Amino acid sequence: MSNTGTPALSPSEYEVVERFGLHEPVAVEGSGEQRPQAPEPAKTEEQRPWMAQTSWPNTQEEATADRLILHGARVAMAMAAVTDQLSERWFSLDKSDPEYVPARSRYLDAVSGQIAESQIVVALASLQQWSRDEADKMAARLWELTEDGGVLPELMWDYLTERGVDAEALWTAAQAEAHEHQDEDQS
Repeated sequence: MSNTGTPALSPSEYEVVERFGLHEPVAVEGSGEQRPQAPEPAKTEEQRPWMAQTSWPNTQEEATADRLILHGARVAMAMAAVTDQLSERWFSLDKSDPEYVPARSRYLDAVSGQIAESQIVVALASLQQWSRDEADKMAARLWELTEDGGVLPELMWDYLTERGVDAEALWTAAQAEAHEHQDEDQS
């Protein structure tokens, strides 16, 4: 804990905060070292100037590769901070602790989301190096698919089936697992 009662940041969070100069350092109790304090949630554009620059595009015309790369990179960084906290919680628990399985599930869900978002950023940035025009077309298509929420699950079903995976069996198993996680979280 910091001397302000706010949790000290992990080393990776500290590096991000220090790199971007987001917060003033405070002494970490008992360690003699200085770390930035965990931030209060910023509410205004003045406090978070990057939000407008990294926001999700409102229209397909705004959905360029640069816009989706910026948005995805911000989301992935935010997810990395959450993943760090969740990993510390999960790794601190004994396997016999009733919180172990739910903590593991939350961590794995978060890290999966972080990886998926990061992969989209890397793919778009790589495509952009090859052809900015093709990357912008792909970004517009990704935006369109995301805005039409029902299309993505259908596409995943098709992609699995086309590659020899039984999408029906996978969906049934995924639904059963989701119900198990819901029961765990409610207990």
